[in-house]
Amino acid sequence: MEAILDKALFGFIDPPNLRITAPRWFQLPSPMQVFAFVMVTYFLVTGGVVYDIINEPPSIGSTVDERGNNRPVAIMPYRVNGQYIMEGLAASFMFTLG
Repeated sequence: MEAILDKALFGFIDPPNLRITAPRWFQLPSPMQVFAFVMVTYFLVTGGVVYDIINEPPSIGSTVDERGNNRPVAIMPYRVNGQYIMEGLAASFMFTLG
């Protein structure tokens, strides 16, 4: 059935005989290069880089303690869907480690 359909649809089309070769300088990347590209992409995507670009959060937060001193805060409080840049990258590092 497939052969009949192929002949009916593509029987009148004669593709040209092209001899296209790849340039000599072009070669496939090594498996380690592909692995590194996938790992860096995974790290950036799980770290929330797209979120960071769109929402532009600060890299790390700060809060005032009972004495009036500023203390750094690593995890954004009171926002479930929010994150600081360093928080996302630290979580992404842990995800990447496995």
